[in-house]
Amino acid sequence: MLRACIAGLAAVLLAAGPASAQTGINLSWDDCGTFGTAAKMFACDANGDSSILVGSFSVPYPQASCIVGVTSILDLQVSGSSVPDWWMFKNAGSCRQTSLRASGDFWGGPQSCFDWNGGCGLVWMAYDVGQGGANRARITVMIAMPCTWCLPAPVSAEIYAFRLILRHDRTVGTGVCAGCQEGVCIVLNSVRPVNAGGDLGEISVPLERNYVTWQDGTPACPAAVPVRAKTWGAVKALYR
Repeated sequence: MLRACIAGLAAVLLAAGPASAQTGINLSWDDCGTFGTAAKMFACDANGDSSILVGSFSVPYPQASCIVGVTSILDLQVSGSSVPDWWMFKNAGSCRQTSLRASGDFWGGPQSCFDWNGGCGLVWMAYDVGQGGANRARITVMIAMPCTWCLPAPVSAEIYAFRLILRHDRTVGTGVCAGCQEGVCIVLNSVRPVNAGGDLGEISVPLERNYVTWQDGTPACPAAVPVRAKTWGAVKALYR
């Protein structure tokens, strides 16, 4: 694992990523920012494959250099009155408990933005249903890595924050979980990066777009209410 991480970090140093002169956050399907798309349509007719949601951010140079941790807060709102089974993840007893996974690994691509951890970061994710209303859920993603492995980011680079892998299993057939066709709005409310020198603070201003839709979205998208991010102390606890 250590050898793979070292090789991954070396490869990351060769990928400069695009320039971004602003500070802000982006959320897209398939890739970061304008390299990805705002809307995802799925026929809900198969259990294979996955949909990929990508968060990214930009901070002024040299603050972007040597990022060692990122905490991201997303809110999800469905068009119906409650979160359906298809969107029930992570928690014990959920219909699709293992169908949503967070990752910081962009080593295998895409590499349109800067990968600060080369797939070597530790990842923690929470999925809290009912935050802000019965038809909402909150996703918290924390990724951290040892300071000794931090990478110098290119000047004004847009930086990957996370990947969310949304598997399509249990969409049809035996054990189906209803609700795939329902419209959903997903908002990236904040990203809180930390570099080797300390906490860089919460970023909540969109670079291009901080929300995406699933199927037809919701009438008021983006409708989720911004929240205060967890502290960096919660990320550091991963190493205790």
